[in-house]
Amino acid sequence: VEGKAIQLHPLVCEAFNADFDGDQMAVHLPLSAEAQAEARVLMLSSNNILSPASGKPLAMPRLDMVTGLYHLTRHKEGDIG
Repeated sequence: VEGKAIQLHPLVCEAFNADFDGDQMAVHLPLSAEAQAEARVLMLSSNNILSPASGKPLAMPRLDMVTGLYHLTRHKEGDIG
């Protein structure tokens, strides 16, 4: 990705309510070492797997990912492997 674009892993898009239709996001950088450590604990996606509102998982593969994985792993006649 060229330019000033934020790259998101598809599994964390729902947590940010991102749907790739031209939404805008902002980036705020903590400056001090203490603020960086606190942000790492509070905001890292691996520490926020469940929704605080409902308790449901936030990082779940969606239909396009499941379909892609199916096509990557299905066996085709005549293929090696």
